[in-house]
Amino acid sequence: MALSLVAPAALSLALILSSPAVRQATRFIAPAMSASSSSPFLPSFLDRQSTAWSGADSLVSDHMTSANSLVTLTETQCLADAARILEASRITGAPVIDAEGNFVGVLSRNDILFKIAGRRSLMLPGHGPRTVRYMENTARLNKIESQTVGESMSRNPITIGPSATMRDAAALMLRRKLNRVIVSSKGKLVGLVSSTDVFHLALRDNDDSTATSAV
Repeated sequence: MALSLVAPAALSLALILSSPAVRQATRFIAPAMSASSSSPFLPSFLDRQSTAWSGADSLVSDHMTSANSLVTLTETQCLADAARILEASRITGAPVIDAEGNFVGVLSRNDILFKIAGRRSLMLPGHGPRTVRYMENTARLNKIESQTVGESMSRNPITIGPSATMRDAAALMLRRKLNRVIVSSKGKLVGLVSSTDVFHLALRDNDDSTATSAV
């Protein structure tokens, strides 16, 4: 009985392995696995960088806007004054610095919108688990009732180091759906890198490679 079950199963497996689709797939998988006997297939695949433009490995510090060129806010500033600064500077957010010059957060237009929306911005029952909704609404109430930048800003924002590459910055923006990332080091504001910086780098390197090939 056991043999009668095994034989059809073995025959089915043989037919699957011999199918054109499987043979075609192994043409791509086998070389990737044999390229590095000490690395599994997935990391080897993720490390492939042959199609990246040359500037991808340049440092964030070479392309960012430096801290002394950024509009910054302080924790004790009135929220209304901070909103006027953002409007006058035509920016959607700014890093926040404490009295010791440490980078402590970011104030954005979204943070200020809670002052207009009020309690209508709270999550209603049925939107997510109760514990998550409670924690989120507590944070939103704090923003609604805030009067200063320090009370309204978002703490612990996503940052990147100045020694990271532009490849790292681009990947971070894509993963976290960001248009800009604060650059910090040892708790201090160093600068800001944006998707525009990445885009300019891509255009510059592509133009350089086109000019080189034309020569």
